[in-house]
Amino acid sequence: MFLLLKKWYHPQPIIKNDTRRDPYIDNLRFLLIILVVIGHFLSQLTRIKELKYLYYLIHIFHMPCFVFVSGYVSKNVHKNGKFNTRKIMALFWMFLLFKFGNYICTGMKGKLNLFDVKDAPWYLLALVFWTMIIPFLEKFNKKFVITTTILLALLCGYDSSIGSFLVLSRIIVFLPFFILGFYTTKEHLDKLLNLRLRIPAILLFISSFLLLTVIYPYVKPFIKILFAGSSYISIFKKYWHYGAFIRLFWYALAFVFSISFLFLVPRIKLSFTVLGERTLPVYILHIFLRNRLTAHGFFAWLLGMPKLIILLIIPFCVLLAVLLANTYLNRFTQFIMKHPFFLGFSLKRAKTIGVSSAKNYNVTIANKL
Repeated sequence: MFLLLKKWYHPQPIIKNDTRRDPYIDNLRFLLIILVVIGHFLSQLTRIKELKYLYYLIHIFHMPCFVFVSGYVSKNVHKNGKFNTRKIMALFWMFLLFKFGNYICTGMKGKLNLFDVKDAPWYLLALVFWTMIIPFLEKFNKKFVITTTILLALLCGYDSSIGSFLVLSRIIVFLPFFILGFYTTKEHLDKLLNLRLRIPAILLFISSFLLLTVIYPYVKPFIKILFAGSSYISIFKKYWHYGAFIRLFWYALAFVFSISFLFLVPRIKLSFTVLGERTLPVYILHIFLRNRLTAHGFFAWLLGMPKLIILLIIPFCVLLAVLLANTYLNRFTQFIMKHPFFLGFSLKRAKTIGVSSAKNYNVTIANKL
């Protein structure tokens, strides 16, 4: 067992200008999408204390880390002076489909507002904005950009007009993680992962879960800072003056937990590595399923079952992520991304970016999530 784990985490040789997929990144993406699925399903089961603590522990870092990875794999968006606008259009098209599909799956209650986004589709719309600013990120000093965006994220919470419209709050709050990922190179990542900190990382997660079971009543008034979708005054009421400090503390926690999670991800190609290339259908379709299950009273029924039965939701989420990451759903998703008939044109026929980038279209789009 020890030798197997040692092989999993053995440093991989650094090859300059290597264009092959990095198995570590695909492993990381798939493990993160599993956490996303678990987090979304647990949101319906927070009446169970153990699941509630796990839910909030996951939310400390899983989206910051997910955004970091999205930034890390976005380096080819602007290359040799050319900006791949097809990525922007494909992401926006998928956002529209996701938004409409989510509206249908939730029973079409109320009015459909495309740009007031409070549920999972927010991430695709945020990716559109983050991707659009990549050419500007390359023009400025890295430390200046990171510092400025962190300050902007801390201050924007004091403006109550910045909220779910166009997901402005989340775009700004998670932007530092995207930028940090964009500026991180494979060499940076390898140097970090070569540090022998896996045992401390495991201890951090275990001790944090146990600690959360004790301190939850005291941190409950501040816990909604993890969702980053509202102003300080709407989250804290009484403590809104200290919102920037609370968010900064969460940033520190997210940074430490994200790095700890990076240490736990295997670095070699494994049986599930290929699933890391197919996270987009998992991200979209699991939300549709969860919302239909909610509409049919599944979670209300599940809460009436013995606790051991309820806890089976975690392996169920893992299995669901594996099933939704199958090659057929991924091909179907990629086909839809390339053919936005609703917008009146086919991205597949768009030649303005160049033939060479068109050949790599499927791979580069898959890297966005």
